[in-house]
Amino acid sequence: MVRMLRPLTRAVTYKRWLHMVVAIVWPSLWIFIQEAWWTQVTAAVLLGLAGLVPITRVVEGFQARLLLIDHRQEGDSPEIATTPSATWGDRGRTVVWLEARLVFGWAVAHLSLQLPLFAIDLLTTGLGLGPWADGFVTVEENHWWHAVVAPVPLILCPVVVVWSGRLINRAGRAAPRAVARRADGGAGGAHRTVAGTHAYRPRVARLHRARADGRRGAGGRRTGGR
Repeated sequence: MVRMLRPLTRAVTYKRWLHMVVAIVWPSLWIFIQEAWWTQVTAAVLLGLAGLVPITRVVEGFQARLLLIDHRQEGDSPEIATTPSATWGDRGRTVVWLEARLVFGWAVAHLSLQLPLFAIDLLTTGLGLGPWADGFVTVEENHWWHAVVAPVPLILCPVVVVWSGRLINRAGRAAPRAVARRADGGAGGAHRTVAGTHAYRPRVARLHRARADGRRGAGGRRTGGR
């Protein structure tokens, strides 16, 4: 039980939640202008265009390192790149990351708000007071068992916060890990080449010493003959 509750005591859990929710702050400002479906599509298109700018990878990389990484247990993570996009593959991964972060942000933000509202409606309808909260899921009829199941949405809320943070953390490392594995393979090959070179050098040195000893021995015999 203590192990299950331990993530709720870590700051990185709430930093990851913040990292996802911040992604929808500026698209949410459209609600004060006009609440329409095209506002979300516009936000996704603008994020896709922003992901093609090389410096966007730097900004997103530093945000991810600051908010997604558990620095006490993992330290700094070189897997998350903080350099400008150099290839179209880098730009494509940045675009995918921005869109995934937007989708995660919308889902987690709505669940974080709607689950407590749903719990309030269950409690008030269970007490015969009718629904008080104005959530997406409406509870219209009054039943006593609503009050019994009212804590369930409140229990699901921290589950959403913890597991969504773990998913976004893995998503942020998935593509760079593939690149890191290729780099490690290349580094391993280079290491084997260097190791082979180091193993070859002593044999060359022994050969040179043997030749030098042979020359000195031949010189000594010629001197003795004279």
